[in-house]
Amino acid sequence: MEAQVQLSSAELAQCVIQAMTRMTASRYADRNQARSVNRTWFQHLKDELVGVIAENGYCKWKGIYPSREVDTFHRVADTADGAEIRSITNANNCLIVRNDDPKERPYVLVLVDSNAVCSMLGWVYGYEARQDKWLRDPGGKRASWFVPQESLRPIESLRADRRAANGTHPQH
Repeated sequence: MEAQVQLSSAELAQCVIQAMTRMTASRYADRNQARSVNRTWFQHLKDELVGVIAENGYCKWKGIYPSREVDTFHRVADTADGAEIRSITNANNCLIVRNDDPKERPYVLVLVDSNAVCSMLGWVYGYEARQDKWLRDPGGKRASWFVPQESLRPIESLRADRRAANGTHPQH
């Protein structure tokens, strides 16, 4: 199965609603959206929308229902199968794992293009990402692990990895 899907207009409309819901919840809770990077309101909205599109694209590819939950940071995975989704719009970017991200979950890198085509590029467990060689702080605000794409597991192996599929993971 190809690791790429395109969202329909109806699916994109749902993504816009969910991105706005997330933005509204964050603003209402007075969260500091500049914790990791300074960005304008419009950039924050774009980032939210790209993230929601990536999550929905991954779920469509996996054949699972996308989550519509809000404000579940780190308590609940991004997807029903326990995966955390990291979105990029530049094909050269890395998968980013932060210090407060759960270590036992699989992190999937999804490239979203300007036509809402989502390409699942690969994945890694959070504990595997935490290698000193990948630790960087490019914005001077929050050190994180930047896993290069060539170090990710093939996306097809996520379907085959029983630990990822059934929610059981080694303790690290």
